[in-house]
Amino acid sequence: LILLDSLLQEKIPSFIGKMENIGKCFLCDKECDDKCPHCEDVFSCSDDHLQVHRKDKKCLPWVVKFQEGVGRILVASRDILPFELIMKDDPLVIVQDNMRDLCVNCQHKIE
Repeated sequence: LILLDSLLQEKIPSFIGKMENIGKCFLCDKECDDKCPHCEDVFSCSDDHLQVHRKDKKCLPWVVKFQEGVGRILVASRDILPFELIMKDDPLVIVQDNMRDLCVNCQHKIE
């Protein structure tokens, strides 16, 4: 019994230490052990996902989670400052003033 107790005391702390270094990727929810080296708030399973998290040399303040009945949602991973930019996306369509009378799809003049 004493031998078993001493073995457990050696193995359990190292097992718990390993569990703290395993998490789920902030973007795809895949188990991984790589934390962001800059903020250490999120895990990422690949360099591509880490690049999504670390845009413009700044870590994004959110993670993707799955919520039953809703699907994938964004959840804050840290406090977000007032007026802090949390997401930037490219527009699907850009319409200039001189193009207001043109069809966005085919570029023909609308009468």
